Amino acid sequence: MSRFRMKARSAGRAGNPIGKAVGLGAGLLLIAGCQPMVLHGACLSCQSGASMAANQAASECMGRIATNPAYLAVAAHQPLDGSDPTAAQLADPAVPTLEEAQTLAAVHKDIVACRGPTLKNFSQIAPAVIPAALEAYRDSDRVTDELVNRKITWGEANKRKRAIRADLTAKAARIQAESGAVPTESR
Repeated sequence: MSRFRMKARSAGRAGNPIGKAVGLGAGLLLIAGCQPMVLHGACLSCQSGASMAANQAASECMGRIATNPAYLAVAAHQPLDGSDPTAAQLADPAVPTLEEAQTLAAVHKDIVACRGPTLKNFSQIAPAVIPAALEAYRDSDRVTDELVNRKITWGEANKRKRAIRADLTAKAARIQAESGAVPTESR
């Protein structure tokens, strides 16, 4: 088992149990390379103070990664700020060089470090979405593992991670719609 999968599995054990379905509020951060992201358009009008604070904390953590000069080689191939990959990144036919693969492993380690606090914050706001987020983290980690091991191209990784993000967004929106609830404030 790769170290990426082990970290995803340990994050799942540390997460809170599934709670009653609640709304997304500001949204759940997630991946595109395991990067956190805000679920675009998901009940933005019902953002709670807790969800805005959780989004801010996640953004700050990912901002430190996206602006790290040591990660420029990876940033050229894959967005590090949670944004969508560019058309050029989606079409990138290159396999990571050994140096890029090592840098990508370091980037991923930092991204995983952002997950713990993020999951904790969002488990208090939208606990029903946490299982879907953990599944997306696991799937994204598998893609990262293949990329680090130079089994797929940057473009293929970006396409798969974009699909994972779209799937999570759809699941989260469905959970919110089914619950009919608004986000809860952390107590």
